[in-house]
Amino acid sequence: MSQFAIFVLYPDAQSAVSGLIDNDLGFIDRTTLGAGREAQTIIDTALHTGELRYAVTASSTWEHLEINVLR
Repeated sequence: MSQFAIFVLYPDAQSAVSGLIDNDLGFIDRTTLGAGREAQTIIDTALHTGELRYAVTASSTWEHLEINVLR
């Protein structure tokens, strides 16, 4: 019995979330999902239907915006 993984590329996070909810895929990692509206959609669906599991984990990643203003 051989096991293999199929990797699917989605154009954006919302498409990936739709694929997860529609059972077209079984896993989304945090690099695809992020922490915005798509994550909330998964949490809401999981709480409402009980068909999804999710895990919220801390991350040391942060965004930094630096602007140099010249006069």
